[in-house]
Amino acid sequence: MSYRNITPGAKSTDSNATKIRPTLLVGIGGTGGNVLQRVRNWIIDQYASFDNFPILRFLHLDTDERSSKDTSKDASKDPLYKKKEFVDSEWISLKVNVAQFLDVNNFPRLKPWFKPDQRLKDRGDLGQGAGQVRVASRLGFFYHYGINKIKPKLDTLLRQLRSLDLNKLYHPDLKNLQLYTNTVNVFVICSSAGGTGSGAFLDIGALLHTIPGIETHLVLVLPEVFKDQDPRCVANGYAALT
Repeated sequence: MSYRNITPGAKSTDSNATKIRPTLLVGIGGTGGNVLQRVRNWIIDQYASFDNFPILRFLHLDTDERSSKDTSKDASKDPLYKKKEFVDSEWISLKVNVAQFLDVNNFPRLKPWFKPDQRLKDRGDLGQGAGQVRVASRLGFFYHYGINKIKPKLDTLLRQLRSLDLNKLYHPDLKNLQLYTNTVNVFVICSSAGGTGSGAFLDIGALLHTIPGIETHLVLVLPEVFKDQDPRCVANGYAALT
């Protein structure tokens, strides 16, 4: 393994150089999306453009299509709001028409784990979230992976990180850094308390495990953060971890 200095003309043997890897942040559900949005806001506030900080990429997956946009009052007053929004290459909706899967006899691969009940039927197309129904999120992942919507976006983002043009990183904050591109860090960020993150994080992890050249980390927010809001958070967390 070797490090390459990302400052043109600098020596990679500089003992003061900070060694880093390009990183992909994968946020699942509301919690994951909120964390990614905060990081995006910080980058734009500090560097004005993601082009000035290309060593970091984002992918947000959610059943709630509203979460791709920051709808807070502060965001509406932010002149940089449009720059901070997720673009199509960074966003995957896990929306799916639940009704078409209610007869599991037509989908043998679903039968071991998919048990339709009234809670699931009430979720409709999941366009406004999984409603703390974990299996709804897993169904969304199953469907969108099956129509080849998830893996290509992952591959594209990882390819971008591996092929950074070291001669175009001019921002002063990126000086005196050494970039190790043979391995990409991937951080999966979600909570175990809701429906989307706790229902899909294992499947995302299994998918990432099949991709060579990455090192995967999980940042999982436990139910204690949410339990004062809804008692189902604790039940979902327990189910996700057992």
